Amino acid sequence: MGPGDFCLRHCHHIQPLRSSYVSDLLEAVLQKARLTAYATQDSHVTDKLEAENEVNNEMPNRMSLFYAEATPMLKTLSNATTKFVSENKTLPIEDTTDCLSTMACVCRVMLETPEYRCRFTNTDTMLFCMRVMVGVIILYDHVHPVGAFAKTSKIDMKGCIKVLKEQPSNSVEGLLNALRYTTRHLNDDSTSKQIRALLQ
Repeated sequence: MGPGDFCLRHCHHIQPLRSSYVSDLLEAVLQKARLTAYATQDSHVTDKLEAENEVNNEMPNRMSLFYAEATPMLKTLSNATTKFVSENKTLPIEDTTDCLSTMACVCRVMLETPEYRCRFTNTDTMLFCMRVMVGVIILYDHVHPVGAFAKTSKIDMKGCIKVLKEQPSNSVEGLLNALRYTTRHLNDDSTSKQIRALLQ
């Protein structure tokens, strides 16, 4: 299981659980506030606080739109990779970015070449390749100074996006959204209008 696959698979499955997680977190914070209020004030005020601070699912969902990461595991992996590159200045950044671009290229070629694609025995293998491809593109975009969408990028972004768009939309919409919303350089001036249009 590749890093991009794990992160994107984790985020896909954890998404429905997020509101209950945020709700539990808010409930714990409110419980702490109640205990503090109890220690400093009488129980009559604490009962009133409990009645006013009941957490329903709507409030955590609204809050998560502003505070939660779209792909928390991938964000953590991106931060760790960026930190590794910045802390190891003796290693050329190209060592990392070349590895990531090669992985993206291998996945793209496996998906777009009928000769290789026919060897996949089930759709899970194709989904695995697509998740890894998107994951390493996002990592590349976070680590490389000009990102994955620039003309000088070693990743064929048009080819990668076209491969994704050839799949059923229900299986790749999350991956396309990950490219749209978790990359750093998509909206840079150096990104071609064609690539932006492909992701619209």
